[in-house]
Amino acid sequence: YEFMTVTATDADDPDTDNGIVNYAIVSQEPQLPKPNMFNIDILSGSICVRETGMDREQWPRYTLLIVAADMEGNGLSATGTAVITITDSNDNPPQFEQTSYVVSVPENKVGALVAKLTVTDGDEVGSPAWSTKYWIISGDRDDSFNVSTGPTQLEGIINTVKPLDFEKTEQYVLSVIVENDDSFVGSLPTSTATVTVNVEDVNEPPEFDPKEKLIFKPENSPVDTELVIYTAIDPDTGKTQKIT
Repeated sequence: YEFMTVTATDADDPDTDNGIVNYAIVSQEPQLPKPNMFNIDILSGSICVRETGMDREQWPRYTLLIVAADMEGNGLSATGTAVITITDSNDNPPQFEQTSYVVSVPENKVGALVAKLTVTDGDEVGSPAWSTKYWIISGDRDDSFNVSTGPTQLEGIINTVKPLDFEKTEQYVLSVIVENDDSFVGSLPTSTATVTVNVEDVNEPPEFDPKEKLIFKPENSPVDTELVIYTAIDPDTGKTQKIT
């Protein structure tokens, strides 16, 4: 497709060969992946892409030497330079540097840091094709976790958003995917990381069951008369403890 036009002027009569300017590409640097990546319209000076295979990550810029000549290209001439900068497309998917994590998190804490998942991306730094976003796609059955993009834009940070309960769930196995802000060009694989979260048991206080009792006793009851019996339950199931 056409993306730029070069123009040369000639002071001669434009209706004669002396005033009609023709254009040609003399050289291309770098000559990769092919030596003739571009084409120029001989009369209009419009430049278009001729070949496929451009890759910003390998060849981010091309320099074309262009000649403009009258007399149907055989007369007086002048040269000019066209510098072409290749813009980035999202052709490099983000990849987790580590695809498996095993972490331990104490129960009952909201906002606890669970894990930082770092990724790499070969696209232009700072572009939407480089910045990342994250999703927990399975394993968070009670919506206890959140994953957000970290300040480096190349890390996913998982935190707890609800207090974990060791007595209910001792372990979570989260599957996390990473994507770019821009859509992929073509079909690219999505990187996935597995985060195994082991919930740590924390000593919790026993609880009376029930908490309140209403009792009636006659007046003048003897000293040491039993008034009521209270029962306490310890929610900790992973430890052997004595309630006193």
